[in-house]
Amino acid sequence: MRIPLSRRLGPCQLLALDVVAAVAIGAGALANLLAGVWGAGITPWLTVPVAVLSGLPLALRRPVPAAAVATGLILSVPAASLGVGWLPALVLGPVLYTVANTVTRRKSLAALGLVLAVPLVCNLVLLGARAHEPVTVAWAVAGAGWALGRIARERREHDARSAEQSVVQAITEERLRIARELHDVVAHSMSLIAIKAGVANHVTDTRPEEARKAMRVIEETSRDALAEMRRVLGVLREGGAADLAPAPGISGLPGLVGRSGTRAVLDVRGPGGPPAGVGLAVYRIVQEALTNVAKHAGDRACRVVVELCDDHARVEVVNEGDRVAGDPPPGNGLTGMRERVAAHGGTFAAGPRPEGGFAVRALLPYRRGETT
Repeated sequence: MRIPLSRRLGPCQLLALDVVAAVAIGAGALANLLAGVWGAGITPWLTVPVAVLSGLPLALRRPVPAAAVATGLILSVPAASLGVGWLPALVLGPVLYTVANTVTRRKSLAALGLVLAVPLVCNLVLLGARAHEPVTVAWAVAGAGWALGRIARERREHDARSAEQSVVQAITEERLRIARELHDVVAHSMSLIAIKAGVANHVTDTRPEEARKAMRVIEETSRDALAEMRRVLGVLREGGAADLAPAPGISGLPGLVGRSGTRAVLDVRGPGGPPAGVGLAVYRIVQEALTNVAKHAGDRACRVVVELCDDHARVEVVNEGDRVAGDPPPGNGLTGMRERVAAHGGTFAAGPRPEGGFAVRALLPYRRGETT
């Protein structure tokens, strides 16, 4: 918590305001002294310095808070003899605000205890019962200053912790995003290359045309993988993103399915397209699902359905196969798909179908007109 004016003033200007306030308090105390309101019967050599210095703690509170507290406590003794022992404690209210706002709780509590105790003792010894009401007022002002200072410090510390946590969270999310991108590019491409290389090696002598088709897929896949690797790694370099090709999206699905090495049929429904971020997520989900189909389902038939609506995109990748019981084995691919969907606030499900095969389903909500 900060006074609104302090947000527009620098340290030197705030210190100047404190000095002006200290001079004003000293001048007011001296005027009351000369008018006979305070210090009746007390020698001038004591009353004049006390009156003039009564505002000094205010001038010291920003550069040397501890000295400001000590000065106020020292002034409390002669001030009590003048009948104004409450004045230093009253002035120490703003000082305690600064102390509580800048030092540890233990030190600020010690300062508060001294500020409350010393003026009270001095007034009780010198004034007796007459000191009760003014000291109570001084206590209230000093306690309020300390409490406001602690509130300001705790709020500042909370804001600093929140900012630090936000930075850590942003770094973690970016690291996970890059890890997902690299996994999707490398895992899909290398899996497809390995499968097609095995096919080419197996049929080179008996079916050379089939081998050439597999080699063409390897060539296209490796070229695309290198381009995507450059795109992903480019975002790690300062200024590198400006010259990169756009991220893949809905328009890249036909090519992805065509070179997936599976018997997949693509069905894209709905007009228009989702935001770029959702389009990339859809592309990566289909890419990872087709990679799993190529690795685990062989030449089984596969159906890819992408339905684009006004407020969401629905993805379904279903392949035929033998009936499998139990949950799918854990892996980075399924984890990455789940994280992508969760980042957009959607729902994700993957597992074996009762009639056989495996299904991946995702729903990603968005608002029409979004660009991310």
